[in-house]
Amino acid sequence: DLRAIDDICARYSARRCQLRAQLRQDRGARTSNDEGPPVTISRFRSLASAAAAVALAVGVTVGAGGTGGQDAAQATAAATTPTRYLALGDSLAAGYQPGRGDAKTGGYVGSVDRYLTWKLGRNVATTNLACSGESSTTMLLAGKCSYREGSQMRAAEAFLRQHRGEVALVTLTLGANDIQRCARGGAIDLPCLTDGAGKLFRNLPEIYGRLRAAAGPDTRIIITDYYNPFLASWLSGQSGKDAAKQSALANVALKEYIGATARAANAQRARVADALRDDDTTLVSDPTYGEVPRNVQMICTNTWMCTDTKDIHANDKGYRLMANAVIAQWRTGLTTTNP
Repeated sequence: DLRAIDDICARYSARRCQLRAQLRQDRGARTSNDEGPPVTISRFRSLASAAAAVALAVGVTVGAGGTGGQDAAQATAAATTPTRYLALGDSLAAGYQPGRGDAKTGGYVGSVDRYLTWKLGRNVATTNLACSGESSTTMLLAGKCSYREGSQMRAAEAFLRQHRGEVALVTLTLGANDIQRCARGGAIDLPCLTDGAGKLFRNLPEIYGRLRAAAGPDTRIIITDYYNPFLASWLSGQSGKDAAKQSALANVALKEYIGATARAANAQRARVADALRDDDTTLVSDPTYGEVPRNVQMICTNTWMCTDTKDIHANDKGYRLMANAVIAQWRTGLTTTNP
């Protein structure tokens, strides 16, 4: 899982590879059966900072528009615009909703597909390999869904190599299933959270790096972060409010790590958490829930968490907001202010 950082180090000077050095330091004493050191939330944040340092050192810009003398080249390129879209990840990428199941042509992926068709001026061939319940570990090793190549990771690599140069966009939503089990019963299980964070730390750099290697340097890769469904715990008395605050801290760390690690692989981060106002604690008056923080209201309005199902997945409104976050990144391209 160091291959993504190794690729960067091969292309840029060694002094720019802080993340690789930190990864090596953490794994130096690991054996083949050793899971490695635990990753605390503070450690998670420091690793995210190291990944950001690598990304800033690399300083690659993807999708920035040309000017002046590039107009003719752009006109020529338009005739051969890539028109495939590959969607990857977990149940959010699969468009799951309770009582409906997966909707791989719906959810946020369906909205992004429609936007790309409009923007590119031609039909987009969308392939959705997402798997409900997929974690970073099962994406690499298989176990949740059946793929001819074995795992979703290998299926994605095979697709990208087969259609190299034809893919306009890859999206990935992955990581929640490594840690969402740690927020059950109105409390955060910190040992569980530490274990899940460790898995993400080990797996995400490999996944992002392998996608970049298979897709090539020019394919747009957009990786979503996550809204925090456990903010809904705020409605369950003081203990629920405390759990909501704990979950908010964990989600901040997750967002930072996803963003910085994506940047190190020359990918973009779609700010889904921002789209659902995850950090907005302004008190608002809601006709159903009374006076609540705006972020709690947004979770209740855009997911199933405040219904009888208590389900973490987005509803139709929530999926539209997720799509908007992806489309915003598609439109702006990779900048030095992202992740």
